[in-house]
Amino acid sequence: MRRFKKLMMNNERGVSGLLCRKLLAMTKRTLHAASLLLFMFLFSALSAQFTATLFDTNFETDNHGWTIANGTETNQWHVGTATHAPGGGNRSIYISNDGGASNTYTHNVASIPHFYRAISLPADASDIVITFDVKSHGGLNATLVVLSSPVIPIVGEAVTEAMPHLIIQNTPNAIDGQWTSRTIDSSSLGYALLSEAIGGTRYLIFTWSNGTTGANNQPPAAVDNIKLTYNIPQEPFTPGLEFTWSEWAAGYQVSQGTATNVPHIVIPSTYNGRTVRTILRTGFMGNRVVESIVLPNSITHIWVNAFIGCANLSDINLPDGLRHIGWGAFGNTGLTSITIPASVSNIESSVFAFTNIVSITVGHGSNVLENATD
Repeated sequence: MRRFKKLMMNNERGVSGLLCRKLLAMTKRTLHAASLLLFMFLFSALSAQFTATLFDTNFETDNHGWTIANGTETNQWHVGTATHAPGGGNRSIYISNDGGASNTYTHNVASIPHFYRAISLPADASDIVITFDVKSHGGLNATLVVLSSPVIPIVGEAVTEAMPHLIIQNTPNAIDGQWTSRTIDSSSLGYALLSEAIGGTRYLIFTWSNGTTGANNQPPAAVDNIKLTYNIPQEPFTPGLEFTWSEWAAGYQVSQGTATNVPHIVIPSTYNGRTVRTILRTGFMGNRVVESIVLPNSITHIWVNAFIGCANLSDINLPDGLRHIGWGAFGNTGLTSITIPASVSNIESSVFAFTNIVSITVGHGSNVLENATD
């Protein structure tokens, strides 16, 4: 481009000068349009579908998230080391008649134990997939069923046909006592047991049932590595933002990351299927390029010095639901006016220090401005 400009200068007084200047202008417009298209492509790429994981259980710890309902049944579900899927840890959940010491069952004493967990999927979830490893070899009246129910299962009660369910094994040698991987997705007959959790809550239940007759085929059921994933739309957001998970906030904290040369920043309410909760301490500090920032309604805390030194920041919305603004959060910015929602209950000192702010609008009933400009 520098060589092209020099050529233009040398030809300004020549016959071709006008054409050269027009060509230079067209080149600039083309480069600008290409940059804009590139930004739009990157932006749209970040607003596609995202695959979220609801749970991924390998039973290696006692905090596995499943409820075991055995009652006084002879054959019960236990988490232990008697068997496990190959290639992973050394524990699984399995049927046992001796407190988990072995993966065996009493074939002539009827038992119907369950293990289950509540699942709730967002209304815009799609393409639900559940995978698990399973082993079973019970007799003629031994059955392993995965089902979905709006109510907690009752020990000793079998699956009803009215409930969405998928029979994993109900005949001898159906799985042949060897570990195998199973997938339930939109192409499966049992997909209804997953789709009914969209926009609501269902119980995902694994049920073992054996009667009082049939051959003494061993082993009974064992299950491992249960994982449920689904797709959800990802909101558009500015490329380069950095998201850090916070256990305290039960959501993501966001900072500028590599988005340091973007004048207009958009922050999403969710990232990777989880809520964005806070603006990280010093998260955008010293960014002299940014002029406007759009915050989602999910933001509850703006931490200390979050935007301090953003000298050209003149437009930012404080969302309803925001509760806390930390010390110096907007110090030395370009803000001249701001609206603070009534949801804000705590503002630390010097929030607007060294700004030219002339207008602050506060939600009805709020009295949090005493320290704002100290």
